[in-house]
Amino acid sequence: MLSRGSRNVLMNVYFFISAVCILILDQVTKYIIIEKLPVNSSIEVIGGFFYITHVKNSGAAFGLFQDSIRILTIISIVAIVLIIILKIILKLNYAFYNV
Repeated sequence: MLSRGSRNVLMNVYFFISAVCILILDQVTKYIIIEKLPVNSSIEVIGGFFYITHVKNSGAAFGLFQDSIRILTIISIVAIVLIIILKIILKLNYAFYNV
C-alpha cells in the first residue's frame, strides 16, 4: 500500500500526464483543421448536432483582446505562475487529486 505522500506524488504525475495528453490532442486537432479545412467552412461530426468550423480568431475567447498577443501572453504566464505557486506553497488538495 502506498503512503499518503506517495499517493499524492502519483496523483500529481497522473494529473500532469493527462494535461500534456490533452494539450497534444488539442494542438494536433488544430493543426489538422488548419491544414485540411478551408477558413469559414464546416464539417458535420454528429448529424445536425455537432459541427467543426474553421474560424480565425486572433484574440482570446469570443474575440476578446483581438490582435493583442503580448497582453494575452503576459496574462497566460502570470496565471501559470500563480497556479504553480498555489499548488506548491499552499499545497492545495483538490478532490480529483485524492481519487
